[in-house]
Amino acid sequence: MLLFMLPHLMFFVIIFNQISAAPASASSTEVEEGTKGVDRDCVLACSHWSVTMGYCRGEYDDFSQQQNLQYANDFLSCLCIGTNSTGEIGYEFMIESTNYCLGCKSTPLKIKDNLKDFANLCQIKIENGTAWNAINFMPIGYSTSNDKSKDAITSFGIQLFKISQKIWFIQNIIIIMIFLVFTTLITL
Repeated sequence: MLLFMLPHLMFFVIIFNQISAAPASASSTEVEEGTKGVDRDCVLACSHWSVTMGYCRGEYDDFSQQQNLQYANDFLSCLCIGTNSTGEIGYEFMIESTNYCLGCKSTPLKIKDNLKDFANLCQIKIENGTAWNAINFMPIGYSTSNDKSKDAITSFGIQLFKISQKIWFIQNIIIIMIFLVFTTLITL
């Protein structure tokens, strides 16, 4: 009798372990007003980048000009001075926000790397009047809870979540099928 129940007990242990290792839902990654544990200063600082990125991307949307140094530097200027639909927040404030966002634990590593490149290019542009490698800069935008701009470019976080959720589901189906075959063979 114990031999018969052992595979079923193993099945429940496996399922419990798989469910407890499931990816977090997308809603838990969103920052909402009043959410506990959220650094509102980080959200605000990173929102400056997000909103500016969305606005400037909309203003400089002629992708055929991406290899034009003047066009790329104009786009970089738009970003460096923090241009948005209500005006400019200024170079110093934009760099201060960028540096603050870089220090936030919630800022994705890929965004941090991109923000470092951005800050370096802005420094070069301020010192030299132009940044020769501005044509190589591919800014990455992402949305924060303060970003209500329809122009903001969002990262692929939700799509990656859906892919990892599908992979998790397929892994569980395979484990269940292996378990069912195993229990069937034992009971024969």
